[in-house]
Amino acid sequence: MRLNTRHLMAMTGLALSVAMTGMQAQDRGMMAGHSQDMMQRQMGQMQDMMQRMGTMMQRAQQMSQQITEHMQHRASGPLADQHRMMQQMSTHMSAMSEQARHMMEQVKAMTNNDAMMQNREMQRDMDEMHKQLGTMTTSMEKMMQSMERMSKRLGIPPTKP
Repeated sequence: MRLNTRHLMAMTGLALSVAMTGMQAQDRGMMAGHSQDMMQRQMGQMQDMMQRMGTMMQRAQQMSQQITEHMQHRASGPLADQHRMMQQMSTHMSAMSEQARHMMEQVKAMTNNDAMMQNREMQRDMDEMHKQLGTMTTSMEKMMQSMERMSKRLGIPPTKP
């Protein structure tokens, strides 16, 4: 069987097409692997942030209880109003930490939803949400540290770990 130029060109085109398809599939596979690695890393970070929020919620609850106990022994005095305000702030911090943790759980569930994550814009928005939640967690931890210092300055014994 003799191949003419037209047949050779057709076969070459077919071979190139198959090779390109294989390369595209390989690229998609590599991108999916990269995306999978990034998603696993984000899930680990989200789990860490949720744990930090849980710890912060406990610290704030303990602070609130500690202040309440402290106020029972010193029902009046020049710092009574400050103690009451610190007790309210710690209660709010605990509630805020709990709400943030619930939000993180929802973001985690959304990230695990394959149908949702097929959309590139949704992926970008979820990445941004993840980044902002990390920033918020760090900011809330700093606020909690400030509240603990303020509580100490008001003569309230530190919370028990």
